[in-house]
Amino acid sequence: MYQAPEQLMAWNKAYLETAVRFAGIALDGAERMLELQLKAAKNAFADGVEQAKALAAAKDPQEFAQLKNTLAQPNLEKATSYVKSVYDAAAATQSGIHKLIEEQVAEYNRNVVTGLDKMAKSARPALKWRLPRSSQRSRRSFDLR
Repeated sequence: MYQAPEQLMAWNKAYLETAVRFAGIALDGAERMLELQLKAAKNAFADGVEQAKALAAAKDPQEFAQLKNTLAQPNLEKATSYVKSVYDAAAATQSGIHKLIEEQVAEYNRNVVTGLDKMAKSARPALKWRLPRSSQRSRRSFDLR
């Protein structure tokens, strides 16, 4: 089966566009993750400085212990929020990649069906054969028209 150069060029163009879309999705996901990590690092540094100042300002061991306990809860909530944000960013990236793969599988299936239809149409004339006249009786069972 001969493929026209135009068809091969169209396939190459489609595959290149798919690769570019995939790279775009991956880069968007990486950018979201980097932004989250930078924001978390800045916030953690600022919170750490504030907490260190507050702990250093404690006058006695009881105040120090009380501050330590009150500062732990906001840190836990911020960590939980960070993990949720990371999960959301990863899920968005995974969803984009999944959608792209589904589109490619659907396109592949359409191409396979189209190719099989073309092959079946081109093969039908080759199947129209007849038996010699001497076997007219069994002709009905072998005529594929």
